[in-house]
Amino acid sequence: MLAVYNDINKSGSEADAVSEDQIKNIFADNLRWFLSQRAMSNVDLADAVKSPKQTVSDWVTGKKMPRTDKMQEIADALHVDPASLLQTRSEGNDDIRYLMDRLPKATPEKAAKMPILAAAQLLVIS
Repeated sequence: MLAVYNDINKSGSEADAVSEDQIKNIFADNLRWFLSQRAMSNVDLADAVKSPKQTVSDWVTGKKMPRTDKMQEIADALHVDPASLLQTRSEGNDDIRYLMDRLPKATPEKAAKMPILAAAQLLVIS
């Protein structure tokens, strides 16, 4: 998973190197963020990816990482690119650029349930 993370974030310097625990935390933070934006619970995700609720809880809390094949299923359930689950986000990560990168992944029905994405969609339309 460390190699996948480094490919996605292209840190390039040893000073930017991260540990497995940091990757778990980045993934958990992103997973919680996407779940909240999609008004999904851990149980909803567990059902969508056919995993035990405790396993999903372990992902959300940063105790464990999903296998690579399960990462794709999670991304599909959340309507995001799998790389977005591992990307570090800057302090301004909730800005319009970050949201617009993800907007095409959301159906209009799903976007209506996601307050921030719905607002971003209105900004683009107007």
